[in-house]
Amino acid sequence: MNGSQGMWKELTESLEERDPTNAWTRHYDGIYFESQVLHITRLVRAGQRTAAEQHPSSLGLLLRAFATRQELLGPITGPFAAESLNVHADPLADLGQLEQMISDLMDLRNRAVAHIDIGEPVPSIEWDDLEEATEAVTSTFERYSLRLTGVNYKVRYEDTPWRDWQSVFREPLFKVRLGLDASELE
Repeated sequence: MNGSQGMWKELTESLEERDPTNAWTRHYDGIYFESQVLHITRLVRAGQRTAAEQHPSSLGLLLRAFATRQELLGPITGPFAAESLNVHADPLADLGQLEQMISDLMDLRNRAVAHIDIGEPVPSIEWDDLEEATEAVTSTFERYSLRLTGVNYKVRYEDTPWRDWQSVFREPLFKVRLGLDASELE
């Protein structure tokens, strides 16, 4: 989510430099915005009303599953544990905060994007609101996936070396093996 967000901002800025009144830019900004609203709301809320045999997945279901596993919620310490894991986790409180944060996004999704609640007033959502929700969803997922991995494997964690969305394109596609220098492969 964050990578596409950075890419979209950079593309929009480039297009607006060329022509700030470009209808194409406004149209595709709207499409991107609505797709992110759908993505965030589905990521948090999917599977709440579906039968178990459909096997939906969402951050909300993941947090509810964490709440049933007390052994995953305590502080995790040790030489390889991330500092952010050294606190007790409360997945239901975290889910409640996410639900509250996306409530306006849900209204926008239902009224203007999915056209479920036709005739209801459409809330005004700004890019900053969408970015805040994206960051909250991303950081919550990262915290709990890190917690799950930390409980099971006790691996060393390091932040991803990517500083921006283009970083992934600067990394080599394949690692050099057998101790050969990259210049020897050419």
